[in-house]
Amino acid sequence: MRKLLSIASLFFLVFVFAASAPPADAARLTIYAEQKQFLKDTDGDLQGIFPEVVRELIKRTGTPSEIEEISWKRGYSLAQTQHNTALIPTTRTAQREKLFKWLGPVQRIKWIFFKKRERILHIESLDDARKVRAIGTYAQDAREQYLEDQGFTNLQSATHQVLNVRKLLDNRIDLLVSTNLGIGDIMELAGHDVKEVEQAYTFKQVDLYIAFSPHTNPVLLKRWKQAFEDIKRDGTFAKIYRRFASDDSPPLTPLPQAGQK
Repeated sequence: MRKLLSIASLFFLVFVFAASAPPADAARLTIYAEQKQFLKDTDGDLQGIFPEVVRELIKRTGTPSEIEEISWKRGYSLAQTQHNTALIPTTRTAQREKLFKWLGPVQRIKWIFFKKRERILHIESLDDARKVRAIGTYAQDAREQYLEDQGFTNLQSATHQVLNVRKLLDNRIDLLVSTNLGIGDIMELAGHDVKEVEQAYTFKQVDLYIAFSPHTNPVLLKRWKQAFEDIKRDGTFAKIYRRFASDDSPPLTPLPQAGQK
C-alpha cells in the first residue's frame, strides 16, 4: 500500500511540475539594454517605453527572461552572435537589416542636432552641419553611421552620450546628436537641465525595434511577435506609449524607410 501511495505521489509531483513549467520550446531569452539609456524607479527597475513593453511581452509569453544593462558596443556584438538574445532599443536601418531579426516598431523618434542654448548657431540643413567644427556622436550608433554615410568628416565619437553633453556645454563641440525623446534623460544623467540645450535642426525620423539575434529560437520569436500584435490590438501598447510620450501616437505601422523585409 505504501508503495502504491509513493508511486501515486511521484506521478502527482510530476504532473504538478509539468503543469507549472514553461513550454519545452519556451527557451530562456537574454535582453540587453544599453547602460544608462533608461532612468530607474526607486526599486531599480528600468523605466520607459521599451522596458515596459518588454516586461509586458515577457509576462504574456511566459518567457524565462531578464533585462541586463550592458555597454552598447558589447550588446550590439552579443545580440548578433549569441543564441536567444535581444537588444533594446535598436534603430532598424538598411545597413543592419540582415544582422538581426526584428520586432516592432516599438518607438518612433526624431534625430536632432542640439546646440548649447546660449550659442548663436544657425543650422538649416545637413550642409550647414557639415561646416561646424565638431559634432558629438555616439560610437557605433545608427545616427553616427548615417552621418558617416552622408560624408560627414567632423564627427567626434564618444563611448557615452553623457560625455557629449559635457563637451557641448564646455564648448568643445558645436553640436550634439540626440533624439526628441532621449535628450531629457541624457541631460539628467549628466547632471544638467535640459533647458541648457535647444534643438538646432531635425534631420531624420526613424523607428526603434527590439533586435533579436539571428540565432534566436524561431518558435520563441513567433510567440513574441504574436504577443506584440496582441498588445497593439487590445490597446495595451498605446497605453504604455502615452505614459512616456504623451504628445505622440504609438507607431502601429513602420515608416516607409524602415527597411522592412
